[in-house]
Amino acid sequence: MLDIGSHAEVRSFSTANELKAEDYKGSDLYLLAGKVELIAGDGKVLQTFDADSERAHKGIFRITTPGLKAVAKSKIDVLIVDSVVARKYYIAKDTVDNEGIIFEDNNVYFQDNSKPDIVPTNDSFNSEISHEINQQFKSEQIDLPSLPDVAVQINKILQNPNINLKSVANVIAADPVISTRIIQVANSAMYTGQPRTGSLHHAITRIGLKVTRSIVYSVIVHGLYTPKTPLTRELMERVYKECIRTGVVSHMLCKATGILEPEQALLAGIVHNIGVIPILIIADKHESLSSDEAELKKVIHDLEHNVGATLLTQWGFSDELVAVAREHNDWFRQGSGEPDYCDIVQAAKLHCKFIGGEKLDTPQLHEVSAFNRLNLGKIDPQDGIQFLKDAQQEIKETIQTLLSA
Repeated sequence: MLDIGSHAEVRSFSTANELKAEDYKGSDLYLLAGKVELIAGDGKVLQTFDADSERAHKGIFRITTPGLKAVAKSKIDVLIVDSVVARKYYIAKDTVDNEGIIFEDNNVYFQDNSKPDIVPTNDSFNSEISHEINQQFKSEQIDLPSLPDVAVQINKILQNPNINLKSVANVIAADPVISTRIIQVANSAMYTGQPRTGSLHHAITRIGLKVTRSIVYSVIVHGLYTPKTPLTRELMERVYKECIRTGVVSHMLCKATGILEPEQALLAGIVHNIGVIPILIIADKHESLSSDEAELKKVIHDLEHNVGATLLTQWGFSDELVAVAREHNDWFRQGSGEPDYCDIVQAAKLHCKFIGGEKLDTPQLHEVSAFNRLNLGKIDPQDGIQFLKDAQQEIKETIQTLLSA
């Protein structure tokens, strides 16, 4: 049995003390005594648990997203251990304490925290590849791209109640591609009637911080990974065009109807299919997969939703956007009864075929449950939603602006 006592320590924290996830990268934290409250970067309380709960077995932070923190609701004792050592160690013992940790002769040992398979049972999968994907997810070694620094910094700024637009402009100015795209959008059909501007600060002021954030992510999605084979390159371009089309149409849907926030809908559309990218990363490592379009599409179809939800959770996205990644192809989802961003994204995806997008193998527009919740009025099965049809030229110009380098 491996002795990892030299790689671990127990620290005590007083009530109201804060532990920030980003300060403990490279370490696993386990709650041994007391109660903590997990709070997301946007201030939302995610959950509260104590050392005697089942949740405590999994560690305080399962991700190290910037802004995520744990607040001590009482005096707490926390075990801090090197992540590499913890991940390598496995114990098969019957006597484990209720934190999933064994203390023996002043040494610290860990019980394996197993995770469910992310790959569903499906005979269509190459067994070797599906096994690899499962093992990578279980060991947290899956190639989920890290959030680039510019997005991390923007997210931090947006969490500040005293937001300074100059600070946002200064961060973005360091990236010429994002800067150019933001100015292009500010001068696009989305803001018809406004005088043209060449100033990044004026452009951000015009379009607002939420649209600015969406544009940052639109550039990030395109630059997350450079595919290595003709097939993965082609699929990456399809994914990118789909995310931009869906985002723009989602924005227009909300803007025209007053349902939900157009800026948040734009972001929801842009990231809804983000789960395809890590799968393409894996495919590039397997010639049999990266050269077989039919098989790769099967893998994408069955995995992208769980992978996308995992990636957005790792990046610290809200639950409503994580749900979009997980459920955007579930055409008969029941939802909560009230319109949500997944409904908007589904309506947008179905309409994209009328403006140059790929025709999807889906139910008819009026058969999709999202349309009932959105109450979008009369729908022509051939021409879609009338007000989107009327705005096709504006939509196409905006899509072209976002797709342009």
